[in-house]
Amino acid sequence: MLSRCSVRLLLVILQIVVGCTLTAVSTYVHLFIPAMRLREKPFWAGVPLLLAGFSGIFYIEGDKKKEEGSTILFILKTACSALAAVSVFVCITAAVFCGIHVGQLFTYAYCKHMINGCVCYETHGSQSKSHLYTPVEDCFVVYCHIKIFLITIGSLAILGGFSALFFVISIWKSRYGEINAAVELGE
Repeated sequence: MLSRCSVRLLLVILQIVVGCTLTAVSTYVHLFIPAMRLREKPFWAGVPLLLAGFSGIFYIEGDKKKEEGSTILFILKTACSALAAVSVFVCITAAVFCGIHVGQLFTYAYCKHMINGCVCYETHGSQSKSHLYTPVEDCFVVYCHIKIFLITIGSLAILGGFSALFFVISIWKSRYGEINAAVELGE
């Protein structure tokens, strides 16, 4: 059975790996598929996740040495808890933005290739709302590559958010334990 410290270490390592991967994939998409908006390339979500992971490693190391009551350990615990809480919010927000765009890609009626780009329409009518993706080589990039990258980035963001959430819960439970309602059942 895994000890509390090894579970925390696993969660922190997961945060670091997901943060690095999320930042790398988002940066790749930013550099090579500039047609997407900045909110759908969430390298901004990987940075707090990385910071939370690295501060978590220092906290775990201090907690192993049992430096109870130490001011430095308290500051590390507060910092990594705050960074992990921010990471939960930011990662879930990034995943929602990616999910909205993926949902939008599935609603396009058709896309038309144009010079150095692709324009996609929501309906077949002439008054249809259009979305321009430029610069892309052809519409296949929109239907395939962008969709795959958005699903990958959204999945990574969800995974990072949940690992940060479980880390915050682990820290909370180590301090406060189980929360009892203090309700007595009387006759």
